Amino acid sequence: MKDNLALLLEHNYDFAELTVGTLMGVPEDDFPNWVHMIQASGIDVPVLNSFIPRTIKLTGPDVNKDAIENYLKIAFARVKAIGATTIVFGSGGARSFPEGFSKSEAVRQVSAFLQMCSHYAAQYSIHVVIEPLNRKESNVINTVAEALELAKELRLPYISVLADSYHMLEEQENLSVLSDAVASGLLTHVHIADRGRVFPGLPAPDGMDFRAFFQELHKSGYEGRISAECRSDDFSVNSKRSLDYVRTLWASLS
Repeated sequence: MKDNLALLLEHNYDFAELTVGTLMGVPEDDFPNWVHMIQASGIDVPVLNSFIPRTIKLTGPDVNKDAIENYLKIAFARVKAIGATTIVFGSGGARSFPEGFSKSEAVRQVSAFLQMCSHYAAQYSIHVVIEPLNRKESNVINTVAEALELAKELRLPYISVLADSYHMLEEQENLSVLSDAVASGLLTHVHIADRGRVFPGLPAPDGMDFRAFFQELHKSGYEGRISAECRSDDFSVNSKRSLDYVRTLWASLS
């Protein structure tokens, strides 16, 4: 962890996005040391993903509200302790409902979960962003449009929406939804990755048109953060290469 944060700082990234799962896996007596390590790293860590483990079911017949509540109580406190202000709610394994279960009931259960989150979100001033996941990763909330509809229905001040170029590409979602989401005031975080979770700017067959993607964000007036959520056999080289590509492309739109 320490080395990865140092690498991002060396490459001149603006911030790092870690995982809630990592924080939750740290023993209680060692957690203050982790807080110190993160805060002393020199790079901001305002966002965390991988929120709810697949062992805690949010939909289906086996939802345990007490287990969810206990997890949220610790998770939000730990996220606040490192100074983060945003949690990404993807968690496909936790939110996917079993075969034969009602999809409308699953959406209702996800809504109930987000209402539970809103209590802690308000307490700690932490935003929870709904991440649409493609159908290979979840069977509920697959598009930005669906996430946006849910956030509008909930009307909770600390619950908003994320757009991920990778999932949008997989779902063939029209980029115009980005402007709709920005106009609603509900798009507060963006993930970028090409097909196969390749870093933007690297070869990816049938990949995302990142110029069009960024143009849509730029013309909409989006001013939030953008994280690269990617995989690579050579993270050090490709993360730097991709950052240079993204910054150059974004600057060309100004």
